[in-house]
Amino acid sequence: PETGGAPFFCLMRFDDEGNTGDTYLEGNSRAALLFPERETAERFARRYETGYTAVGVDRRYWPYFYEMVNSAGGMVVLALDPAGTRGEYVSVDRVAEHFGLPRRMKR
Repeated sequence: PETGGAPFFCLMRFDDEGNTGDTYLEGNSRAALLFPERETAERFARRYETGYTAVGVDRRYWPYFYEMVNSAGGMVVLALDPAGTRGEYVSVDRVAEHFGLPRRMKR
């Protein structure tokens, strides 16, 4: 939760030992949700009682997020309004290209 969200935030599950690695996915498409700011992600989590916490997806963590999404079909939902209730399905590749983010982890 302490990671800054430059450029995004997502929702992840935490337990007593920390981040479980479980990322909240949109129900029908199983696409990960990306939010432009922490407040929007937190508002969404409260509104839908997800039990997940807003965490930053910065440039350092993006490659891990990219690999996770890509292995699950490669789609994300970009939240487009302050309530996080309206979004657009896009490929994770399109997001990476638009924001100048890497498409794979450095090995």
